[in-house]
This record gives sequence, C-alpha cells and structure tokens, in this order.
Amino acid sequence: MAYKGEALVARAYAHFMLVNFFAKVYDHKKPESNTSPGIPYVTKPETKVIEKYDRGTVQSVYENIRKDLEEGLALLDANPAEWTVPKYHFTPAAAHAFATRFYLFTGEWQKVIDNANKIFAGGNFAGKLIPYNSTFKKMTFEEVHTVFAKAEQPYNLLINETYSGYQRWWNNRYAMGINVFQDIYNGNTAAGGKFYNFGVSYGAPHYTTYIWKEYWYVTNTTANTGFPMLMVPVLITDEALMNRAEAYLELGNTGAGIADMNLMASNRIENYNPANHAVTTEKSKLFFGVQDDKEALIQTVLQFKQVGFMSMGLRWLDIIRKGITVKHLVIANDESESYIELKPEDPRRVFQIPEEAKLSGVEQNPR
Repeated sequence: MAYKGEALVARAYAHFMLVNFFAKVYDHKKPESNTSPGIPYVTKPETKVIEKYDRGTVQSVYENIRKDLEEGLALLDANPAEWTVPKYHFTPAAAHAFATRFYLFTGEWQKVIDNANKIFAGGNFAGKLIPYNSTFKKMTFEEVHTVFAKAEQPYNLLINETYSGYQRWWNNRYAMGINVFQDIYNGNTAAGGKFYNFGVSYGAPHYTTYIWKEYWYVTNTTANTGFPMLMVPVLITDEALMNRAEAYLELGNTGAGIADMNLMASNRIENYNPANHAVTTEKSKLFFGVQDDKEALIQTVLQFKQVGFMSMGLRWLDIIRKGITVKHLVIANDESESYIELKPEDPRRVFQIPEEAKLSGVEQNPR
C-alpha cells in the first residue's frame, strides 16, 4: 500500500506544479474566485491516440490534489516501505515536505506546521539544512556542484532526473545581470548580514550560481552521443523550514517563526554571529520599511527564500502566491536599458497551454 501512496502523492505533486504554471493562482482568501480554467486532472491511463480533456476549474484541480495527497500521506505513514535509493521516491518525508508547500497555497497554516514537524523526529531541522556555512564553504566550486544534488545529502528530500541543457546555457541565456548579482550576492538581508552563496561570471554581464552538474547520458558510445541530464532536488529541507516559519507567523507564533528563521540565518549568513545577525521584528520593519510586525517578518522569510534558493526554481511559487510584481531588465542591442513589469493580474504570468494540447481539446489561456 505504500507504493499506492507514493503514486497518489506523485500524481498530486505533478498536477500541483502544472496548475501553478498553466492556470491562475489559487486564492485561499477568496475561494469563490477560483472558478477560472484549471488543467485536466488525469486519473487513468490513456487508451486512445488523442484523448479529449476538460480543464475543469482551479478549485476542482485543488480538490483533486488534496484528495490524492491526503490519501497518499495516510498510506505512506501507515505502511513503511524500503527503496533502493529513497531520495528518488516520494518517501513519507518528501510527501510531508510537499504538503507544506500545498497547504501554504491553501492558507491552512496549522497543516503546514504539522507536516513540517513530521519530516524529522521532533520537527528538528538542525544539521539537516544545506551546509553552506560549514561543509560547502570549505569546498571548491567543482566539489560543491558535484555533491550538491547527491542522494546522500540530508537536505535533499526528493530528487528528480530531468533532461536539461541549463548548465551549459547559464552563461548567457539563463544568466543574471550585474545589478541582480550584486543585490543577491553582496546585498544585505533583514538579519543584518549577507547570505553565503556561490556565484561565478562568464564575463560581464553574465553571472550565475554554480550548483548544477550536468550528467551526460550516453546513447551511442562510439559516437559519444546522448542527452544532457540534471539531477534536481525538487523538495529540500530548507524550503520546508521556511514554509513552517511563515505558517507560525501567520498564526501569531512570532517566537517560533523567528527561531526557524534564525536557524536558516545561522546556516547561511556569512561569518554568522548571533549577536549581530539574529532576526528581530524591529530589524525587519526597518529593513523593509513597513510598520506591521507580521508583514515585516513574512517579508524576511520571503527574502531568505529568494536569496537562499537562487537557481532552484522556487521563487516563482512565492511570486504568484504573494502577488509580487516582477520587474525584468531588458538590454537592447544598442545597450540601452528598459524594464518589463509583470504585475499580479498580467495574463503573461500564466504560462500558455502548449499547442499540442489543443489536439485534446484543451483551451488556451487568454493573451
């Protein structure tokens, strides 16, 4: 039954990621507004070359995700299983980490906390986060990006194998400019110190993190042809910890939320000193220029996630969930600069349905 539980959680996770890219974001504050088109929720194998699908609504998709997730969690928790390489499976720990992400979107704060507390005994994340300030700081770039996505790392809860040329194209197509680089790598945080990150340049203005290692999957040994692959940690302990911190803050448990942030800060702020780098309400209010205590601390959580998870693909989830405006710098051929803004209601924030899906009757998103 554990394997059925894993399958159910995997199905829930896949549809959760799809609905948050190809449909409007779920609004837990206005449940009645989640009537816009969702995505097809596929529950059985296809038996036709072209199967017809209905998108349903965002609400119906979330209801199906919840059903699969909660049924799957119950089966996983009640039926321990053994996998050869657990980190490539939805173990109970990985499933509960995904649950913290799902319930953050639905605004069920206590469920975020409860699921985070089930990842490790006693809800204790100490020694289980990405070791930037300890192990990684003593390594070379090459050593770090060799071990970063390894299944042996305690912070990796679920690893996905994917076909990707990201690592070979970061030097131009997926790079960040000097302004973002300086802000992320040399900028301060609300805790009073900068996060220790890895950043390299392939010649100005192309900057990036250096955490991914490409694996060449050989299909023809004679010709040495194949496919570039990445092993991507899609669920990590650091995210689950920050999800719990935000949930604590939403429920008014400021002390617990700050404690989680301080654990993150101690692991990431360069030359960390608790006397100088402890997260406090007043420091957060001053840094972000807001008067509300809870809002200032939640902004700190979001900043920790933005800076701490660079190049891991997690920032977009907070952008859509919190309605954050994206300001993108565009440099023309004549080197003149302009900006494109993606505000919360901009239809371009919802990815367009692929042309191929039209064959199955899936309507496209408005533009």
